[in-house]
Amino acid sequence: VGGKVEVTSDGCVRSASGGRFLAGAYCSLMGCIQYAAGIDGCSLKDAIRMATENPGRFVDEHGKLRVGADADLVRFHWDSSSAKLEIPPVLLRGEEYQ
Repeated sequence: VGGKVEVTSDGCVRSASGGRFLAGAYCSLMGCIQYAAGIDGCSLKDAIRMATENPGRFVDEHGKLRVGADADLVRFHWDSSSAKLEIPPVLLRGEEYQ
């Protein structure tokens, strides 16, 4: 795009300088997990692994639970009937993050 962009409430990415052309699209990580878990053949476990462990390999091995690692955790409730995630407060380095 070259320059600043804005994300609209419906997920459209547009140039901050105005105009009617899209500069991309946006979906939250939670939305991507929900979408992937709703695809036949992709379990919730697989969707979470794709969103955490796989990209974490590129960033100092984040995305895995192991002794000595930062305790950055996202707890969630999964409603399998509607394929929706609900996320209560996140734990960042073992402390609740608001």
